[in-house]
Amino acid sequence: MASLKTLQNRLHSIVAEADDKRERFPKAAVNAWLHDFVLEMDELCRLPSFQTYAKWPLNKLVKGCKTPERRLIRKIASDFRRFGARLHRKFTKLTNDYDVPVHLLPADTTKLIAERFWKDLANPADYFRPQRGFTLTKLPSVEKRIMAGMNVFANPFLRPIGDYISRTLKVRIELIKELLKEEVRNAREAIGIAPRGWASILMTYQSEIEDIEIDCNTLLAMCFMGEEYALRNACIAVTQTYFEFHQKPRTGWLSVPGYFPRRGGILGQLLVDRPEFGTLDELCDAVNIVTDHFGGTSGRHTEYERKIETIPLVVREDPPMLYWGGNRINIAWETKRLRWKFMWELAMAATSGRSISERDIYGDDEVGDTTFSQLKHRVAKLLNRSTLQEKIVSGSEPDTYRLDLSPSEIFIIR
Repeated sequence: MASLKTLQNRLHSIVAEADDKRERFPKAAVNAWLHDFVLEMDELCRLPSFQTYAKWPLNKLVKGCKTPERRLIRKIASDFRRFGARLHRKFTKLTNDYDVPVHLLPADTTKLIAERFWKDLANPADYFRPQRGFTLTKLPSVEKRIMAGMNVFANPFLRPIGDYISRTLKVRIELIKELLKEEVRNAREAIGIAPRGWASILMTYQSEIEDIEIDCNTLLAMCFMGEEYALRNACIAVTQTYFEFHQKPRTGWLSVPGYFPRRGGILGQLLVDRPEFGTLDELCDAVNIVTDHFGGTSGRHTEYERKIETIPLVVREDPPMLYWGGNRINIAWETKRLRWKFMWELAMAATSGRSISERDIYGDDEVGDTTFSQLKHRVAKLLNRSTLQEKIVSGSEPDTYRLDLSPSEIFIIR
């Protein structure tokens, strides 16, 4: 099997010879390279660290995630809906009480936003191909924007392969935000015919839309900034390539509800059939990044990766992570410090066959009689989708707990 480095060099040669003219595009060479590359990806997809980068938007942004990013998405969606509803009610009253020109009426658009005409700002089905993500409206101007914004071939921002979930999130947010801003501008013009008291109402609305915009910018910074963004975007791009061009990809590690790509999907169109879009260059950049990061681990795992695959429980101190049965338990432990301390102390004790007591967690602090047992139940509830919770059992001494694992079944990374 070709190594990542060899495949990287082959792709460089293909890209150097290719140009944008369809009749001279080396389609046969690209298809041959893709065949070899996706076979090498079988090994890469086994690495838990690669999976973590490739699954970032699914683990951080979509429904069911208990992360700061997801909480901010929910807040923005709620603020959009609430702001649209208030604007609709207030300016419906304005247009009923005063003679407002028809072109300034905000009722239809604001009602649409108040009724939440988007399905979810972050849609897991966007992983392999951007979805529409909006209900069908009866407003031609809005429909035109949706079609232009969510069409991969029409929107240059959306087109590059990689983190479609984050980019479609941004497109949806920007579209809704601009609709609201336009209605506020229309309202400002309409206010001129109303009594002075309406102006103060408009100032309040202007301030609210600015607050929403701050949240939007914060969220988008979480998605598109930081040292790891380029790496995870590259991991997603090669994962999309793997699933589209591999005849039998390993699907168990990546859960995308309701959708997996088939040969000839969006990536095939962009990469092979429409070379003028430069998708081959984008894939080349992604392969460069992935090779630089994982080139030494593909085919022969690092000790860390090998431990995760071969030892039932792997616990990492910083950042706090648990791997059980080769899979990472996706919990934001940073926000659950006491429950993480319980798991950490439990694992450390288990490496020497010991149990833990409340003193290991609370030290000399006085706590209630049931505080420690309640903490254990909170941890078990947090792990309710994992069989690891079944391994937390009572110790030999009263009011103690231990892991029902031998020291050889636990590996600690400090």
